[in-house]
Amino acid sequence: MTLTEIAFNDVPLRRPTPVRPLVVGDCSFEVTFDCLTNDFDDIKNLIAFAGIANKFTLLSGKTIIQTTGTIGDLDIGEDTYGNCAIIGGVQYNEVPGTGMTWWRYRVSFAQDTSL
Repeated sequence: MTLTEIAFNDVPLRRPTPVRPLVVGDCSFEVTFDCLTNDFDDIKNLIAFAGIANKFTLLSGKTIIQTTGTIGDLDIGEDTYGNCAIIGGVQYNEVPGTGMTWWRYRVSFAQDTSL
């Protein structure tokens, strides 16, 4: 079984869980990945792209994403999704009892194709 490669602005997400996107509207989606790495630089590189994010739903039903972070490309396998932003920051914690330092991290993305 081949794992799907996932990256945000060329920063790879290591050992991601299966993708289960949440469709927010006709023109946007949200997706969350739980990942595992033994290289904390993977997490620091994603944090560098993250910022304070807010999501607003207008009366028309359209979703607007406001972020101080980076809008970029989310690559899932051979598919690229533009206008994506990290929302909610990057949560991480050390995995105890593994013999060497491993980090579990969660990162969520939102895409708005109306931008």
